[in-house]
Amino acid sequence: MLNLLLSVLKAIAIGATLYVQVKPVLGTLVLLANSDLTTYWHALVELFRHILRVILGLLLAIAMIDFAMQKYFHAKKLRMSHEDIKKEYKQSEGDPHVKGHRRQLAQEILNQEPSAAPKPVEDADMLLVNPTHYAVALYYRPGETPLPLIHCKGEDEEALALIARAKKAGIPVVQSIWLTRTLYRSKVGKYIPRPTLQAVGHIYKVVRQLDEVTDEVIQVEVEL
Repeated sequence: MLNLLLSVLKAIAIGATLYVQVKPVLGTLVLLANSDLTTYWHALVELFRHILRVILGLLLAIAMIDFAMQKYFHAKKLRMSHEDIKKEYKQSEGDPHVKGHRRQLAQEILNQEPSAAPKPVEDADMLLVNPTHYAVALYYRPGETPLPLIHCKGEDEEALALIARAKKAGIPVVQSIWLTRTLYRSKVGKYIPRPTLQAVGHIYKVVRQLDEVTDEVIQVEVEL
């Protein structure tokens, strides 16, 4: 709407300038019609040169004003957007109810202590191995467990037994050396350590993308 208004004002300004410049010399042009062709032609050329200079000057002034206005409105729009973002951030982050709710959720997660008793590997989502010395089974159910937890684990012969049982039960066996070693330090029934959340999430994503579970060990290396 603003651009349309500016275009109309430009057209009016140019038309008014032409009218002001041409009207005073119309009588002179009529009188010169009785003179020789050369004189009449020179008068027309000078008139058009004068009008051209005036129009160019007017267009330059209009362009400068237009540029200044566009810059002003653009800066105003950015300033308003920035203020809206700050306002929204203050409303969400500064609201004591929102902060209190977040702290309550975090405290609930920390206070929830799952059972420390080892569970059958057949109930696990996957079994992480390293590759035969350690085995750690993970269990995660949204709404039941806030985070994946250590379902069961084994070392050496126990690890081999868990691998065999997992393959027989169709549980994905994933080889991730450093992640398995890190998770093996956690106790059974405890949630995975916070620094491993991203790595474990990546492996869950890889496992979900499998078309079918095979007896082969899936090799996925992640950085902690």
